[in-house]
Amino acid sequence: MTLFPDAIDAMMGQSIIGRAQARGLVTITAHQIREYTTNKQMQVDDYPYGGGRGAVMQADPLYRCWDHICQEAGERVHTIYLSPCGRVFDQQVAKELKASYERLILVCGHYEGVDQRFIDECVDEEISMGDFVLTGGEIPAMALAVPLGRPAGVPTVLPAGGVARSEGSGGAAVGPPWEGG
Repeated sequence: MTLFPDAIDAMMGQSIIGRAQARGLVTITAHQIREYTTNKQMQVDDYPYGGGRGAVMQADPLYRCWDHICQEAGERVHTIYLSPCGRVFDQQVAKELKASYERLILVCGHYEGVDQRFIDECVDEEISMGDFVLTGGEIPAMALAVPLGRPAGVPTVLPAGGVARSEGSGGAAVGPPWEGG
């Protein structure tokens, strides 16, 4: 769920994850939140209720987008809000998510954040990429989607000699060895 689906589509259509999608091994769909607004301006932000600085993403279009995705899936889908307040994403979290869920909804926030009512009603967990500031959730969503979407052990996606996972590395990425010279 994003305000910038073209950015997501452009990046997720490239490299290993792009090849996996082209072969039907994984599907990544970027849903434009503005399509779920009810005003002609397609406005998704508003001032925080009770005051405060900045703007927040409105709960209504977020909820309608989320509900549409869940209806398409035929079930309530585990939903992650990419937030600086969440647990920090690492390889262990990636393994956990990949083992636990067949589908995920990733919510890309903007402005000063997302209306808390949406978080309380629809979000199952918040995940952070670390202690730094970004302009939105698209980069964290793509960073999360790549390790989750990469099919393990699919030789047609990752060419011979490419980066692989090593049992001895604790699951960290390792490249081919180079001879010193």
